[in-house]
This record gives sequence, C-alpha cells and structure tokens, in this order.
Amino acid sequence: MGKLTFPTADCLLSHMRLNGLGLVWTVPTSNRIKSGDRVGCLGSNGYRWAGFKGVSYSEHQLVWIDSRKEQPPDLIDHINGIRDDNRPQNLRAASRSQNAANGLAHIDNSTQVMGVHKHHDGRWPAQISILGKRHHLGCYETLSEARRAYHDAAKMYFGEYTRLEN
Repeated sequence: MGKLTFPTADCLLSHMRLNGLGLVWTVPTSNRIKSGDRVGCLGSNGYRWAGFKGVSYSEHQLVWIDSRKEQPPDLIDHINGIRDDNRPQNLRAASRSQNAANGLAHIDNSTQVMGVHKHHDGRWPAQISILGKRHHLGCYETLSEARRAYHDAAKMYFGEYTRLEN
C-alpha cells in the first residue's frame, strides 16, 4: 500500500471551509449533505473522518492542509488531547514519541499515572520510554514520588509535548 495522497488547499477550499469546530461543506455533495453541514463523522477511535473524492481522510489532516496550505506531516498531535478538536491552533506536528508523551495512561493502568505501577512489595517503580527503549527511573515509597519522577523525566525528554494531567 502506497503513501496516501492529499488534495491541495485550493481543491479543498472549493468544497469545504473551516468554522469554529472543524470543516463544513461549502457545496451540497448529495441529497442528504447540504452546504454548511459538518464534514465527515466521528469514528470509533474518537477521530473525525471525512470522505473526499472517494478517499477517507482524518479531518485533522484536511484542516492542516486548509489552515497551513501545506501537506500534513506523518503524525499530527492534538495539543489538548481531544481527538475531534480539529481547530488549527490545537494541531501540531509530532514524532511518535512526542505524540505518545501527550497521551494518557492506558485504561488497564490501575494507578492511572503514566509510567508508574505498584510493585508486589508495595513500592512504586517509575519508568519512561524514549525512542522505544524503557528507562528505569527508580522505585519510590509513594505514588506521588513516582509520579513526580516520571513527570520530571517526561518534561526533560519531551518538553512541551508532556501531558501532566492524569
């Protein structure tokens, strides 16, 4: 499967425009889609998807093209972590590591703190993954200490991409 080709900004502008939330159609595209309707639909993964000229695109990719007049990067990060908030000011280019740093703890993480779990001896190990390699940050007596160790390391390695809310 080849790399996805994106429409040009001019081509997009002839069919859709940005409003406060995302993209809306500027022309009717069928009997049920009218001018002014929101483009696309919400997918089960939380991202909005839009069909355009027979190809499915994520809405944030189309917003990137429309707002920046350039092809989207391989990965676009939603700064506030809300997957269907596709305002241009909420989108930024990111590496895979940066995008992961802006994520939340996995749903099966009982501590709900990224990079921290409870050890069978009652202590709290903290670790961080950088470029696919895990780095042990230490074992701590409290969850708060382990959280602080992870947050400090994340700020150092990922800077502005670090999400500190858990």
